Amino acid sequence: ADGNFISVYDRLGGEYRKYTHGEERVPENTVTKPQFDEYGTLYFLDSSVSTNFYTLNVETGAESKIDLACGTFTVHGSDLYFTNAQEDLYTLSLDQAPLAPKSLQYSGVSSLSFWNGELYFIRADYHLMKIDPKSQSAPDPSKAIFATFSTQINHIAIGDGVLACTSAAGELFTY
Repeated sequence: ADGNFISVYDRLGGEYRKYTHGEERVPENTVTKPQFDEYGTLYFLDSSVSTNFYTLNVETGAESKIDLACGTFTVHGSDLYFTNAQEDLYTLSLDQAPLAPKSLQYSGVSSLSFWNGELYFIRADYHLMKIDPKSQSAPDPSKAIFATFSTQINHIAIGDGVLACTSAAGELFTY
């Protein structure tokens, strides 16, 4: 994504497709946090201060707005894990969005990633947490801490079984 433009490579057709989100050069239309699910649907946020969660069908170019204000998110299967403006962590089924979000009872959450049945997230800038989001038991933050950093962590991502964290100082940590 670049500004309000989204470019997607069509592997079957061997070409790039370009989509425009909203009007050009309007800061609120800047695309952020693009993410594909395993079915090829693209999810993204924009820079507006209100409802800003979207899906894009890359085959048809059809964009859908879901009335849900997100700070950050990750998608796994039919489940959406997201934070609200206060950085509280929630989940809901995409089939029911935006209805019935369920609190996962964590606050101060700034980055999310899902791998191997577990949700990883940064809490309070310095704690990497790991939980089973399907667990019915009350959360115990002391048991969920996977790592604590001496520097502020901005982002986490997981690919091919490697968890990577980047810090505000530009450091890279991998697990």
